[in-house]
Amino acid sequence: IKATTNERLGAIGRGEEIAAFAIATLTRSVH
Repeated sequence: IKATTNERLGAIGRGEEIAAFAIATLTRSVH
């Protein structure tokens, strides 16, 4: 259970990082 939870949290964390990076890139492109 712990391993699965850590994997899920890790996946979510990566998703958030990718989303934040994409938003930052789009923001820079717009401005």
